[in-house]
Amino acid sequence: MIARTGTSFSLAALVTFGLFFFMQQMVAAPEIRLAPERDPIPVVIGTVRDIRDIDNTPKMPDRPEPVDVVFEDTLPPEPTPGTGISLNPDPIGGSAPTGLPGKNAVGFSDGEVYAITAIAPEYPAAAARKGLSGYVVVGFTVDKTGAVSDAYVIESSSGLFDRSALRAIRKFKYKPKVVNGTPVAQGNLMYKFTFELQDDA
Repeated sequence: MIARTGTSFSLAALVTFGLFFFMQQMVAAPEIRLAPERDPIPVVIGTVRDIRDIDNTPKMPDRPEPVDVVFEDTLPPEPTPGTGISLNPDPIGGSAPTGLPGKNAVGFSDGEVYAITAIAPEYPAAAARKGLSGYVVVGFTVDKTGAVSDAYVIESSSGLFDRSALRAIRKFKYKPKVVNGTPVAQGNLMYKFTFELQDDA
């Protein structure tokens, strides 16, 4: 009886010791830590434009708006009272003599070119105020219609008279040169304008 009780006690003690040992091993087991949670990566959903729709052609700059340019008339004013202009030329050299038949001067060749209308130039107001007299020798061409073209200044005593002389010569009307019944242009003609102040009577 005593032997059976001792055996049972020993077996119970062994089981109890085993349970305590097993529980101690579970308590001493390393702690398993979970990785911290990270913020989710945002996902952007958009529309990708088809590359064929992109226009890579270089844009030309816009054309500037047209600007109206206004040219001011700087022509000399009307002749000042008490002044005068002589259309009687002084003799000058050139490819053609000067002289309007019976009155004024004109360039002509072999008597075939002569003036039928001569216009007196305006006396420049600036020259009149300064009491200046002078002259201008102009060169020009008479075309087949008798009109004056390509007028230019050959010589002048003062630039104040040039514009007035050129305006006047362009208004002259000539009988053109005629060759075999056909009017032709005549170049290298000259005319001298003399600008003189008149004394008040």
